[in-house]
Amino acid sequence: MNKITQSRLADLRREMKSAGVNACIIPSCDFHNSEYINDCFKYRAYFSGFTGSAGTLYVTENKAFLITDGRYFLQAEKQLKDIEIILVKDGIKDEPDIYKLIEDSLSDGMTLFADGRLTAQSMYEKILKIANKNSFNLSISESPAVKAAVGMPGQSFSKVKALDISLTGKESADKIADIRCELEKIQADAHIITSLEEIAWILNMRGSDIKNTPVFYAYMLITPTEALVFADTVAMNDVKNELNTAGITLMHYSDFYDYLGMQSYNNVLCDKNQVNALAVSCLKDAKIVNQCDPAMLAKAVKNKTEIENLRKVHLFDGLAVARFMHYIKNCKASEETEVSAAEKIRKYREKCKDYLGDSFDTISAYGENGAVIHYSPTSETNTSLSDKGALLVDSGGQYIGGTTDITRVFVLGETTEEFKIHYTAVCKAMLRLQSAIFKKGTKCAVLDMLARGPLWEMGLDYRHGTGHGIGYMLSVHEGPNRFHYANTSPSLLPGMVTSDEPGMYVAGKHGIRIENEILCVDKFSTEYGEFLGFEPLTVCPIDTDAIIPELLDKSDIKALNEYHSFVYYSLKEIAEPEELLWLSEYTKPI
Repeated sequence: MNKITQSRLADLRREMKSAGVNACIIPSCDFHNSEYINDCFKYRAYFSGFTGSAGTLYVTENKAFLITDGRYFLQAEKQLKDIEIILVKDGIKDEPDIYKLIEDSLSDGMTLFADGRLTAQSMYEKILKIANKNSFNLSISESPAVKAAVGMPGQSFSKVKALDISLTGKESADKIADIRCELEKIQADAHIITSLEEIAWILNMRGSDIKNTPVFYAYMLITPTEALVFADTVAMNDVKNELNTAGITLMHYSDFYDYLGMQSYNNVLCDKNQVNALAVSCLKDAKIVNQCDPAMLAKAVKNKTEIENLRKVHLFDGLAVARFMHYIKNCKASEETEVSAAEKIRKYREKCKDYLGDSFDTISAYGENGAVIHYSPTSETNTSLSDKGALLVDSGGQYIGGTTDITRVFVLGETTEEFKIHYTAVCKAMLRLQSAIFKKGTKCAVLDMLARGPLWEMGLDYRHGTGHGIGYMLSVHEGPNRFHYANTSPSLLPGMVTSDEPGMYVAGKHGIRIENEILCVDKFSTEYGEFLGFEPLTVCPIDTDAIIPELLDKSDIKALNEYHSFVYYSLKEIAEPEELLWLSEYTKPI
């Protein structure tokens, strides 16, 4: 693979030279700035050999850099071995970011290529400032990377389906009306939406253009009098009546940029962190009102119908994972591998009512592989299990009625004392966030500290967020809610669903992460204000075989026992009679 990657980099540089380009940025997204993307957009993986979901490749005439975050440091080190590409660790002191690399490598008269369809407007503006300062040219069209990537599949479109009101709780026309109210408040005469999750949510429709994420390729434009969706017209054949009912005009997907260029707007609302630079360049002299897409926040706050459906879905999903837990802790471990374990948990989910498929590729990591935060086993890395150590499984499902994401660590036999100490700390961290009571208006950053506290006290930490927003029959990773000490916006609101997943990773030894989905709910009001808390949606036992009770406070023990009581009595309603015995064992008080 390394020789193939070197050859592809050489092909890219030949195309760059032919186009008069001295440096090229290759990001990980698609035209809609999606995190998870179709194979037809995986140019960064094609030219670098690095397959993680996040990262940016920067290629100059004689150097290449791969920038990625802490989730992928170990994976990137392995995949970039013996390749000229230099790993840049995002977030680590003294490591350069993409802007520093650009500033140091380009000067007067040189040319940088950044594909305008794959570059968010916010990033484009930062690069443009550097270009003006260093007097180099910035090109956003006619990608040398596209020309050099031989054999990449073309973009395709799947059939789009409409959702019933019993699943959405709100009509598409009403969602558009709400957005128009926001436009009126800020006096905008148009709103550009390019996020696939937001468009699917607004339209009450789903597709399958991206693996594990039921979205479809589309752009949307909303004005005070019109709503237009730019999508593949054949893919939309079955939903044209719903579009007409909602007052939405269907346009061709490929006509989006030309249509923008023919309009005359005064104030256009678009999120510069989401909308790409090519779209903004088509707006001529319009003033850009840069703020978070109002649909993003509205989508994040689940309505009563969505919440009720999520509770039902999590019951069946939790029982499926509990059944896997019982199997993996009692089978002959040496006969299983990481891949077979992932297949097994999928088979348990397939038996669930309304299961549609995985919500992401299952992370099944045994022993030291668990330290690779987003490890996914392949035929080359697939490791056999044994009757010692532990298996980390991070998995989720897409259902008619919701999206799930759960991580559990299953103890298979003897573990080290260090593992037990770390495991207990992670369990404590997850429970403290899940049990939090906080005033309305509290920022996600403050709550993140509750989870990291037990690890920070030991001088430890983990290189990922404590939690991310989760979509409703959409992406397993959605904003704007996200637990991270650097995320000062937004405040949590009742109805938001966020993951709670602290972890601990020791290279060459083990990886630990415990994850529940938690729903933000109203708790009570006093003279000091409104207080919020969380309700766990995830209904599955936590393996207590590696917990050291003496390291837990009384409040931690109470929280764990209360959670396990909730799990037992919730699953008791749908479990088979013979399953209740082992469920009671896995959820007994400590």
